[in-house]
Amino acid sequence: MTEFFISDTHFSAFNVAFRQNSNRLIRAKLIKNSNNINPDKTKENYDLIDQLDHIMITNWNTIVNKNDTVYFLGDLAMLINYDQWSSWLSKLNGKKIFIVGNHDQSRAIKHALNYPNTNIVEVITTAKLIKRNKQKLWLSHYPTLLSTGMINIHGHIHARTIESMLVKPEDGGDVEPHKFFNVGVDSNDMSFLPIGMPISLEQLLERIKN
Repeated sequence: MTEFFISDTHFSAFNVAFRQNSNRLIRAKLIKNSNNINPDKTKENYDLIDQLDHIMITNWNTIVNKNDTVYFLGDLAMLINYDQWSSWLSKLNGKKIFIVGNHDQSRAIKHALNYPNTNIVEVITTAKLIKRNKQKLWLSHYPTLLSTGMINIHGHIHARTIESMLVKPEDGGDVEPHKFFNVGVDSNDMSFLPIGMPISLEQLLERIKN
């Protein structure tokens, strides 16, 4: 069994797909073979989002087996109805430990727990601390300021960088960027992987070390 980490898939979410500098937008440009994508809500663009969603599901299932564990750090999909929201989880391999994001409604999660093949084994409304290879990992949807010795594995900020959001130590701040790792689909930290593919524990620890 392998452990994986990912966040902010935002399936079917039009506004997320066309955010500037996102991995999704980069992939969309490759699909269309064009550097210019008009973000209007056209049928063509909705079809493009469907293709991106399918690519993310395929990439997830390429690496994750049904007995693997996936720490999902929030913001699954646009909520159209509860069955549709839950169906995204049923399409994704692995046992999910679901950390609730700001776009994940409690009623949708409750519905998903009773929906076939979602494989949610735990729901966490705040954060979870795990220790792997002597390294403490604080898993949360939001970036979180932590004490020395812990690494915050988070999502939420998409393609924005922690550096752009922090006061640097030399300017009076007390937080160092290397204490964070963003497992959001659109983050720079995850850009070395095919879009939608979770990062394995082994890869995560290697990236943190370097």
